Amino acid sequence: ETTRTSDGASIDRGVFPNRARAPTTHARRVRSRPRGAAHRDRGRAKGGAGLFVSPSLSRTTAPVGPRVWSSARSAAAMSGAPGIGATRGALAPAANAPVARSWRRGVASVTGRLAGFNRAPKHPRVDARNLGFGHALVSGAAGASRRLGVVARAKKEDKLRDELNATKRDLEQARKEAREAEELFAAAADERAAKVKELVQEIDHWHDAATLAQSMETEARQELEEARKQLAESGGRAHDAERSKEDAQRFADEQNRRVEEAERARDEANGRAEKSREDVRLQDVELDRLRGELEGLRGELDGARHELERWANEVDQQSASAGADALMEMERLKNKHEEDKQRWKRAAASAEEALMKDKDKAMNDMQRVLKETETRAREAEEGRKRAEESTRLFSEQHGHRVKELEEKCAELLDRAEKKEWYLGEARADLEHAREELAKHDDVSASAAAELKAAKDQAAAAEKTVAARDSELVNAREELAEARSMLEAVADGVESATMEAAKRMQKADERVREVHATKAEADAELERLRGELEQALERAAEAEETAERRVADAKGRVDEAWAAAEEKGRALESSRHELEEYRKSASASADEATLRLHQAEHRADSLKAAIEQKERDASRLREELAAARDAAFEGTTSSNEATERALRAEERAAVSADEARAAAISAQEKLERARRLEEQARQPEAAAREASERLEEAESKVEKTELAVAERALEVEEAREELSRFRGETAEAARSAATVTEEANEKVLAADAAARRADSEL
Repeated sequence: ETTRTSDGASIDRGVFPNRARAPTTHARRVRSRPRGAAHRDRGRAKGGAGLFVSPSLSRTTAPVGPRVWSSARSAAAMSGAPGIGATRGALAPAANAPVARSWRRGVASVTGRLAGFNRAPKHPRVDARNLGFGHALVSGAAGASRRLGVVARAKKEDKLRDELNATKRDLEQARKEAREAEELFAAAADERAAKVKELVQEIDHWHDAATLAQSMETEARQELEEARKQLAESGGRAHDAERSKEDAQRFADEQNRRVEEAERARDEANGRAEKSREDVRLQDVELDRLRGELEGLRGELDGARHELERWANEVDQQSASAGADALMEMERLKNKHEEDKQRWKRAAASAEEALMKDKDKAMNDMQRVLKETETRAREAEEGRKRAEESTRLFSEQHGHRVKELEEKCAELLDRAEKKEWYLGEARADLEHAREELAKHDDVSASAAAELKAAKDQAAAAEKTVAARDSELVNAREELAEARSMLEAVADGVESATMEAAKRMQKADERVREVHATKAEADAELERLRGELEQALERAAEAEETAERRVADAKGRVDEAWAAAEEKGRALESSRHELEEYRKSASASADEATLRLHQAEHRADSLKAAIEQKERDASRLREELAAARDAAFEGTTSSNEATERALRAEERAAVSADEARAAAISAQEKLERARRLEEQARQPEAAAREASERLEEAESKVEKTELAVAERALEVEEAREELSRFRGETAEAARSAATVTEEANEKVLAADAAARRADSEL
């Protein structure tokens, strides 16, 4: 864009929109750099500390021009001063060669234009020769117009000079405000840096505290693991002790079972011995009963024999007396009845002979039977202990035979009594006849009657003798039956005796078996006594071992309790420290959050101020551009003021850019502070997790303590049970020894009783 001034000079704005080249009619030369260097030194001396320039400015998208280059030079000049940006490197726009060349050309052009402001304008001299007139007195309308133009231009320059002074004042005010803004930015940056440093220190403190908490948690976990291992070892040892106790209990139960079996076997042996003793007693009773029955039978047989002998003697006497009387009567009565008497004698003799023969034979048979019976009875007496069951069976099987024999003996007794009665009647008749004969001895008259009566009586006697003969025959038959019955009884007794002998042999075998069983039981009792003693020794050893293990387990449990208490105290202290650390961390986090909010508020206010400053700077820039345009249009000669205004403008632009960069940096620092806050909250979460893990560890420790207490109670119960079992074992051993001694005494007494019974038999 090209403009025209009032004097006809053209101004080209095509290259730099905010700069105007000097009029082409004037010769411009580029001033050397020392003025800029001096101005830079003056600006450094006046401005003080330089502003911080963010590296992000090197990537700005603003149009490249002398203002940027001068701002960069000012920043490069100001970056050497100590301040926030002292540690940062200055911008280097020469990194891009084409941009640097264009900037140099622009700087040379602007510097040349600004140099003309410090010199007096080279206006053409107003004379006649220059005005084209031949003489100085020449005047006209053209000269008047030119003079008026010069006056107007001078007025315009004065006006521009006034505006330039006002602009200088504004620049000074802007510089002052920029310095204040720089100071505010520096103070805010320092405060922000201090706050960030405090935050970093707090974060470091939190990190150290979290590291310490983690290390303490690791140590506590290791201690808990060690305590758990110790508890596991104690539990294993307690389990071993419990298993040993269970083994001892099983061994004691086995010994008790063996003792019970031995006692049961002893009781069975005692029962068998008692049964054998009872069997022997019953056999003795049965033999005594049989002996009594045999004695009774013997007495009955003796009585029957004596009765038969007496009866035979009486019959003989009566027969003899009757024959003598008959012979005397026959002799007295003239031997009338000789034949009858002889026949009667023969009959009496034959009857007597038959009776004697039968009596002797019966007596011999009965004596033989009695001898055999006595022999068998002696054999039965010798086998008294052997005939219990056989005698009982015999009594059960042959009781009816004995009853039949008793009944037959009763019948025989009845018949004997009847015969005695008949004999008594006959004896009474004979006595009566004798009395009658004695009465009629002196009376011969009555002799015939008496003889007749005697004949009648003899006939009656013959009838009686015939009846007696028949009765004797019947008695002989009955005696034969009795003999056969006695033989059957003898056979039964013999078979019963043989059966009793067999049963007694079996009983002897059983007795021998009982003795063998008793011997085995004694041997088993001895073995069991030895095993019981060994078991008692083993139980004592097991008890001692269990007591040692229990003592060791108790010591370990005490150690575990002490370790658990120590760990509990450590956990309490760790919990207390963790609570304090949590409180301090929470307070620090709250304070950091508050500071962060305050910093955000200040950053927002600072950002608003920076934006306001940017707006003011842009407005000032526009006014300066307008003033510069006006200065270029007025072709002012105040080059130095213009240069100062441009430099003030550049400084204001740099200040605005640096303020923008500071705002961006503050925003980045705020973001970093937020991240640091989030990172600072991580130890709090880690501390929370550590507290949760500590609570879990505490619960595990409490469970472990409960388990240790339960194990201690189990150990105490095992100890009590072991002592009780030891007492029961000792009591069982004493009772077993007592019962064994009693059984031995009973067996010895039974053997002595058996020997006495054998000797008695």
